[in-house]
Amino acid sequence: KNYKGYLVAEFTYPIQPEREEGAHWFYSLPKYEDVCHPPEKIYKDYLGAVKYGNIFSIDVGPRPDGRLRAIDVKTLTQVGQWIRAGRPMP
Repeated sequence: KNYKGYLVAEFTYPIQPEREEGAHWFYSLPKYEDVCHPPEKIYKDYLGAVKYGNIFSIDVGPRPDGRLRAIDVKTLTQVGQWIRAGRPMP
């Protein structure tokens, strides 16, 4: 599509939802080890961003040992499968 006169926007947010304590943009507290936006929300937001040619990025912070959290890997794997399959919006 040609969006002459418009600049591409970047759609970025943390994979972890906001909460009252601890960082939501980076690994923070062990009690939030399994807290993550659902894959359906991430996929819906992805579709909304790319619909207009925007850049979509998700902030996924590593754990203190440098590895990604298991919930983040599982969630992003699911979203990636839906993207590759061209799944309709949930």
